[in-house]
Amino acid sequence: MVNTKKNGKPSGKKVKSKVIRPLGYLERYEAALHSLDLYRSTMVTCRFAIPLTLASGRDPKSQAKLEHRVESAIAKIVLEHPFMRVGLRGEHSTKPAFVELETVDFRRHIKWRHLDETETIAFEADLLSLITSQLDIKIDQPEDAPSWRILVIEFEKDSRSFVDVMLAAGHAHMDGMSLKIFHEDLLRHLNDSDSNHSTPAELVNRILTTPSSKRRELPLHQHALYKFPLTPGFVASEFFALFRPSGGLNRDLQARWSPIISTSYAMHYRQFSIDNAALQNILSVCRQHKTSLTGLLNVLGHASLAIRLPAEKARAFLGTTIINLRPLMRGPKLKVKSWDLDPNRTMANYLTQLHHEYGVEWVKKVREVTAKKDENGTGEENERNQWNALEPLIWPSAERVRAVIQERLDEKVENDELGLMSLLSNYRTLVKDKMKKPRTESLLVTNLGVIDGGDSPPSDGNGVAATEESGKWTIERAIFSLSAESPTAALIVSPMSVKGKELYVGTSWQDLTMDLAVGYGVAADLESWLRVLGRGS
Repeated sequence: MVNTKKNGKPSGKKVKSKVIRPLGYLERYEAALHSLDLYRSTMVTCRFAIPLTLASGRDPKSQAKLEHRVESAIAKIVLEHPFMRVGLRGEHSTKPAFVELETVDFRRHIKWRHLDETETIAFEADLLSLITSQLDIKIDQPEDAPSWRILVIEFEKDSRSFVDVMLAAGHAHMDGMSLKIFHEDLLRHLNDSDSNHSTPAELVNRILTTPSSKRRELPLHQHALYKFPLTPGFVASEFFALFRPSGGLNRDLQARWSPIISTSYAMHYRQFSIDNAALQNILSVCRQHKTSLTGLLNVLGHASLAIRLPAEKARAFLGTTIINLRPLMRGPKLKVKSWDLDPNRTMANYLTQLHHEYGVEWVKKVREVTAKKDENGTGEENERNQWNALEPLIWPSAERVRAVIQERLDEKVENDELGLMSLLSNYRTLVKDKMKKPRTESLLVTNLGVIDGGDSPPSDGNGVAATEESGKWTIERAIFSLSAESPTAALIVSPMSVKGKELYVGTSWQDLTMDLAVGYGVAADLESWLRVLGRGS
């Protein structure tokens, strides 16, 4: 921030931004990962169908009008959500803090691409590479700007106009659910009534000025809001494990097959889609077996690892599920008596995680039932035969995973390991120590669920709504992508879907941490087995 003299000219002296609050415990941990280059970004990409009245047709004036409309909507979101307009001081220190920002420069945070027909064909064919490359670009955590960036890509396809909005953010500021909230709010503001379409007065020449009355707004961190009860025995055992070289986890469960790499950070990413009809079949059979898509994916991922890794390298596994804590922020464990914000609409870091053990016997049985392969049938027949062999082992485990998740959501669980964060002080040291120990988790599932893409009119049969007639923006596709977190789970599985449309499932892992055939194989197995379930009996 530059100080100015009374005549309005810069004095040349920099004035330190004012501290709003120190980072909370989880926020400090995430900031340390970014600072040490052990995690790069979290990203949600949504495809918005543009109403005919705003389609640019590659006309420069129309493109400028479209850009202005979208950036006006983004400006409203930035003014509504404080974490999109605060800086971070002391990124490399043990006590970083969020600081006030007078302005947010969209020229720094939002990039546009307008594609012609040839470029569109290449873009659609190589979307996977674009997402991977974006995940590889480290999100900055500067003092003078917020920690997010947006790439907007406009193109035409099948005589319709779209923008793909790729929002990437630093995890110290926002979690994955925050990015989903952003896209929901973007759709809402793009569809504001004519009387609300005006550009915020605070946005001038792509620079958004934060009103002085809003500069100190910032949601409390989750440990200040929510109680994480701990028993003395749990604390003692966890701290004992923390200082053991092996990390304290049963050796069989450790993911020693995937070394922790600090010398090189590069991403591998794969994704696939499942159409809505197949998705509904999958969800129906999940309900029949008292589980969820999250529970199913966690088990399927570990079944794939059991098949693709030799027994001498992997006898058992520890899996992880990320849990959104927002639904619990109004419950009995809330620390504050009153809270003005709606937690379900608040962009912040409100989450925890649960672990699931896949023991030696279960892994052994998975290998036994899939050892015999019949290559004489068709591809679909072989997929079905493998699934039939696995199915008796899958559903009981998936039901158990769902039961553990539900117990946490019903607040029947004590000793959440995130409660231990309040007992630690130096998260940079914690992260560095984790890098020296064997990896514990094999696979993590983080599911953002379903995003409402708007009241779409009937589609053209290809999943694309006829927005020309409705005059409304709609979301046609949503993709949740994460970069790998070096010291934790070897593989990350990230599903997300638009209501009434396709499910996209991403799989990501860090380079050099496993044979590429394992990472690609897990993604392929998940797709294969979900397609079997989607086809029905």
